[in-house]
Amino acid sequence: MSFEYKEENLVLIYKGQNYEFRAPSAIEQRQISRKFKEADENADVVGLYVDFFVQLGCPQDVLEKMSMTGLLDLFAYSVGAKKN
Repeated sequence: MSFEYKEENLVLIYKGQNYEFRAPSAIEQRQISRKFKEADENADVVGLYVDFFVQLGCPQDVLEKMSMTGLLDLFAYSVGAKKN
C-alpha cells in the first residue's frame, strides 16, 4: 500500500485568460499566516498577497490589476476555503 501526493494546480481566470498556478503547501500557508499576524498598520498587506501569489506562479502584472476583494477571494480559493 502506498500514498502518492500530487501537487494541486489551480487556475486564475482574468479577463478570459487562464493562468495556472500551484496550490500553496501547508508550510507556505503557515508562513503567510504568520506574516499577516506580525504585520502592523503600516505593513503593505497588498504586497504580501501579491508576493505570495507570485511565489505560487501567478503573473505579477495580473495580480497588480486586481482589487483587494479579488485578491482576498483568490486567497480563499487557493487555500481551500472557497472552491468554485
